[in-house]
Amino acid sequence: MANTLERITSEPAVILIILTSLIFFKTTFEKEVGTEIVSIYQVMITLVIVMFFLKKEGIITSEIRQIQGNSGESLLYAGGALIGFSALYSLVNTLFRQSILPIQATAQQLNQSVFQSVFSGLVKFSSVDFSQLTPIKYYLFGFVIPITETLTIIGLMVFLTWIFNESLSIKNPRLHAIIILISSLFMFFHLKVRGINNNIDLVMTFLFAYLSLLMAAYLKESEAPNEFHIGTNLLALIYGR
Repeated sequence: MANTLERITSEPAVILIILTSLIFFKTTFEKEVGTEIVSIYQVMITLVIVMFFLKKEGIITSEIRQIQGNSGESLLYAGGALIGFSALYSLVNTLFRQSILPIQATAQQLNQSVFQSVFSGLVKFSSVDFSQLTPIKYYLFGFVIPITETLTIIGLMVFLTWIFNESLSIKNPRLHAIIILISSLFMFFHLKVRGINNNIDLVMTFLFAYLSLLMAAYLKESEAPNEFHIGTNLLALIYGR
């Protein structure tokens, strides 16, 4: 049973599941919505596939790998990151309330929870009617999309640290520079593609990517960051409306 679970959660199996799911969603969702979502995430999963084969062939070496028997520890770190992320959201909200600088956020946005913020971003991005959340929508926005995004930004970190021959030590300042760069790109993606355009949510998007990559670098695996992203999206789908 343990070996079967390990194979199902392995990188090749996850990639195949995501590819199959994207094809399925393209045929079941409304044509415009399904085509847009699939076209975006097909690019991401292609990058993940390329990175997988580069690592498999030994062209790129990485300290990040699948670790057996660490699911409990990964869940603990993911839960801690989720609590920390919620606390950061409250802090950012407070700072923006006190700021005298003009901000692109309404009073409602300043008073919403982190899960309402994430849910709002999903609605803007997808144009999907979330009034009735079917299991398919939970699966797409709660599992497929967060895993694809997380594996993509981790893959970028692996590639850049390999290019510049940097270690994944969180004490390495150049690693933090790489993480800041990728987090900025992740934020830009949410600005241009997902349609998030208020300062608070953009800051939180940056911090979300930063926390995810920091966990991946510290734990040398992607399970905890994936669970962090999945947990955030699922809670947003449940409590964000």
